[in-house]
Amino acid sequence: MTVTIKIDKSVVGNTFRVQHTLVEISQADLDLMDAFGDAKVDFGGSFTGFDLPANLRSLRTGLPVLNIFDKNAEPSAETYANTYVSEITTRIIASLDAGLRLNSDGFSSSGETEY
Repeated sequence: MTVTIKIDKSVVGNTFRVQHTLVEISQADLDLMDAFGDAKVDFGGSFTGFDLPANLRSLRTGLPVLNIFDKNAEPSAETYANTYVSEITTRIIASLDAGLRLNSDGFSSSGETEY
C-alpha cells in the first residue's frame, strides 16, 4: 500500500511556497477508500507556532494544495513553511496508517450455493 505525494517548495519574491500534489495511490489504498471513504487531511488548522484556516482535503480528489507564507507579513515565514511541510507529512501518514489502513473488509464476498 502506497500513496505518493510530491512536495514542491519554492521561493518567489518574499514568499515561501509549498505545494502538495498527488502522484499515485496504490490499488489497495483505492479499494479501501472505495469501501470506507477517502483519507482526509486538514492542510490548515493549528501548527507549531501558527494557525492557518481549516482546509480539509481528500487525498484522492483534493490535491494539489498550495500554501504561501509571506515574509513581508510574517518574518518567520521560512520557518513556518518548513514546519508546515513536516507537520503535514505527519498528518498524511496518520490519516493513512492510523485511519484508512486500520479498516478491513471481512464482509464482502461472492459465491454460489446450490440448494
